[in-house]
Amino acid sequence: MASEEMIGMRVERLNDGTPILRAVPEHPWENRVVFNPGSILLRDHGVIRRLLSSLDMPARVRREVETLGAVCVILYRAQGEPTAGEDYRRSRFGLALLTPGLRLLYRHPEPIMTPAGPYEDLGCEDPRVTEVDGKFVMLYAGYASSDLSRATGREKRKINVCMAVSEDLVRWHRLGAVKGTLNDYDNKDAAVFPQPIDGAFYMLHRPMMPDGTMAVRVAKSVSLDGVWEDEGVLFEAVPDHGEGTPRVGTGAPPLTLADDRYLLLYHTAYYRSASECLYTLGVATIRFEGRFLLEQRYEPVLRPELPWELKGDPLLGVDNVVFVCGGHIDGGYLYFPYGGADTVILGGRLSLDSL
Repeated sequence: MASEEMIGMRVERLNDGTPILRAVPEHPWENRVVFNPGSILLRDHGVIRRLLSSLDMPARVRREVETLGAVCVILYRAQGEPTAGEDYRRSRFGLALLTPGLRLLYRHPEPIMTPAGPYEDLGCEDPRVTEVDGKFVMLYAGYASSDLSRATGREKRKINVCMAVSEDLVRWHRLGAVKGTLNDYDNKDAAVFPQPIDGAFYMLHRPMMPDGTMAVRVAKSVSLDGVWEDEGVLFEAVPDHGEGTPRVGTGAPPLTLADDRYLLLYHTAYYRSASECLYTLGVATIRFEGRFLLEQRYEPVLRPELPWELKGDPLLGVDNVVFVCGGHIDGGYLYFPYGGADTVILGGRLSLDSL
C-alpha cells in the first residue's frame, strides 16, 4: 500500500465538484436521495442502438449519443418518501446516460428495477454491472425482511448477493440470490470479472462473518447462474491510520488491463463509533496466476471533503461517505461516478499515469 502523498495520486472531481444527479421532487421513487451508482461504458454501436431503442428519449439526445459513439450507462440506487400505496424508502434502481467524461445526457423517468422477490423485499441496493460473454450481468445486494440465520438459528433481516442479466441494460431478468454457500451469512459488495478464465467465472464478494471479519474474497463457478464456491481472501483492510476500525469492500467491478491484470476500485469504512463512520476510496491492481493475487494498492485516493460528501440527508443521517459501484477507462483516465453521503451522485477521474 502507498499513501496519496507518497505517490502523488489524487482524484479530480468533475462537474466543478457539484452533483451530476440529485433527488427529483416530482418522482416519488427518487424524491429523497440518489446514490451508489453502478456504471458501464458502451462502445459497440449495435449494443448502443439496442439500448436507445428501449428508451423513449428526446431525438436530440439520441443524436448526441450516436454522434459520440460511446455512452456511459449508470444504474443508481434511489429512495423516496413513503406514500399510502408504496413504501418508496425501499431502494430501487434508476438509469441515466452520461458522456464518457460523465456529463449528464438523459435520465430515465421511471425505475428500471423495483424490489420483487422474497430475497429483496426490503430493497435492491448497490448495483455493479459487467459485460460478460455478450450480455450484461448485474450483482446487487438484496435486502430481505426475514431469513433463518445460520449464525443464530433465529429469523432476522438478511442481505443477499443477487444476480440479474440483461441485453439492453433496461429490461432485467432476475436470477435471484446466487446459488451456493455465499449467502450463508450477510453478503454484499459483489461483482463479476469481465471474462471467464480457464473456463471458469470469478466473482469478488464481501461476506460479513459472525466474528466481525470483512474482507474482499474471490468466488468461482463453472457458469454464471451455477453454484458459486468461495476461493478465499484476496485482501483485507490495512491498519486504521487512526481513523477507526477499518472494513474493506469491493467498489467497481474489475477493469481489464494487460497480461491477466485488473484494476479495482474499492472502499474502506472506518468505524469510529456505533453512530459514526468514514468511507474512503482506494485503487488496486490484481493479477491472475492460477489464482488472484494483489499487486499494489493505493489509499486513500478520495476521502470526503466537499459539502456533498461530508453531510447527507438530515433524516437519514449518513455523513462522511464516498462510495463507488462502477467505473471505466477512457483516454488515459479512470472515470467513476460515486455517491456522496448516500444523498447525491458526483463524478471523478484519476490519471492512469499516476498508477
